[in-house]
Amino acid sequence: MCIAFGGHKNAVGLSVSKENIAKLKEMIESEVLEEAQEIIEYDMVMNFKQISLEIIEILLKLEPFGEKNPYPAFMFKNVRVIDKKEYDKVDRYILSQEVEKDSVRKEISLVGICFDKEKGKNIKIGDNIYIVAKPKINEFNRKKKYKS
Repeated sequence: MCIAFGGHKNAVGLSVSKENIAKLKEMIESEVLEEAQEIIEYDMVMNFKQISLEIIEILLKLEPFGEKNPYPAFMFKNVRVIDKKEYDKVDRYILSQEVEKDSVRKEISLVGICFDKEKGKNIKIGDNIYIVAKPKINEFNRKKKYKS
């Protein structure tokens, strides 16, 4: 079916005759559907209490990030959705997690953004969810805040 092919780990290059394009498309789509289960990798489980500007600045010392050195990702469990705002391209959430600090249980809240509207469509206010986030620093008007 392929006249010529090549590529590397992250890309494929091939030549196909016009009469075989539909057949190739069908084969690729059926294969992709079989492999469509998404695996989300993360480095460790954390809670909101453990995230700070200082921790993120330490993470940034691991740069440069890329394929061989991905930016660290963290799993946060039992996160409650407090609020949800839907926009054209993203959904914005206020998320809360109950943590213990100095023998006192308290709620810590943060803002989360979901860039995949399809994945976020079933998330509702009041839901308890797991999230995987890559905390980063957002600097605006000389004020630093962390974001995910």
